[in-house]
Amino acid sequence: MSRVPVREAIRELSLQGILCSGPGRGWRIAPFDDKQVREVCTVRIALETALLTEALPNFRSDPSRFAGIDEAVSAMERAASFGDVEGIRHADVEFHRAAVSVAGNSVGLRIWEGISRQVMIIFGLEINRGPDLQVVVDQHRKLRRYLAEGDPSGLGELLREHITERIQLKESPSNSDEST
Repeated sequence: MSRVPVREAIRELSLQGILCSGPGRGWRIAPFDDKQVREVCTVRIALETALLTEALPNFRSDPSRFAGIDEAVSAMERAASFGDVEGIRHADVEFHRAAVSVAGNSVGLRIWEGISRQVMIIFGLEINRGPDLQVVVDQHRKLRRYLAEGDPSGLGELLREHITERIQLKESPSNSDEST
């Protein structure tokens, strides 16, 4: 394989936060430690809150915009019935991608895509700790209902709960007063 595609792949994985430069000239997989997980969750909650707030009127004016979300929930249900953790991970990302896409904000979507691989990795780490897959399906059904009926003022808190419910972070000394 040529060095150019390898360099491009490494650059892309680095931009996505999957790889980081190690001591000297090498690369390593990002640690996905509590600090990185907390940072990704903070950015994700803020970004999804903004994009879904923009999307709410679009969902309500055209219920057909739920098609991608409903397909993702169906994929989650199938994956859960087979105990397919990988299928759940992919359906989770597709659910959120479909939801934020409805905002019609191309810049926000590109930023969301930039963190989506980290989100998938973090979710995969968490789901493997306690794989109650039906709970994941139920959480996404609840979020879908909220997008159809909920008040935009409560969206941020719902997303914070949805995104961080499964994540078990150790409190860092500098963040002991902050919620994750």
